[in-house]
Amino acid sequence: MRGVQDLEKAMAPTTVGAQGTIAPQSPPKTFYRRPLPDSCIAFSSEEGRARFTSALAGGGCEAYFVLMEHYHTQDHPAFCGLGTLVMVLNALALDP
Repeated sequence: MRGVQDLEKAMAPTTVGAQGTIAPQSPPKTFYRRPLPDSCIAFSSEEGRARFTSALAGGGCEAYFVLMEHYHTQDHPAFCGLGTLVMVLNALALDP
């Protein structure tokens, strides 16, 4: 078990202080509004809206509106599978 703790400590985010000392940075305590990685595009951004408009005009959003009618947020980060299942089954009009 000690090896896992050492690995977690080594992989923990750090910050460099004014004197050049390295201090561990505490992980975010919430999942709300975490910044997107550079490789992702925010849906509400100008580029995100342009892509959605393009997909809508090209007929590539047929499932979007059916899914959004049944949008369900997950109650806890561990429940993402349940939230997805609820949305999909409701969109498909299936009774489990």
